[in-house]
Amino acid sequence: MIMIATLVDPPAKMINATGDTNAAIIAARILEGKDWYAKSIE
Repeated sequence: MIMIATLVDPPAKMINATGDTNAAIIAARILEGKDWYAKSIE
């Protein structure tokens, strides 16, 4: 059981960390429209 947790935990943490960022980008695109990034730079 500990061996399985040791092997699975690092990739799961990586997916969770990048998933949060991706979810924020998708939410911004839905709420702000297609050019949300260009609007934030101006």
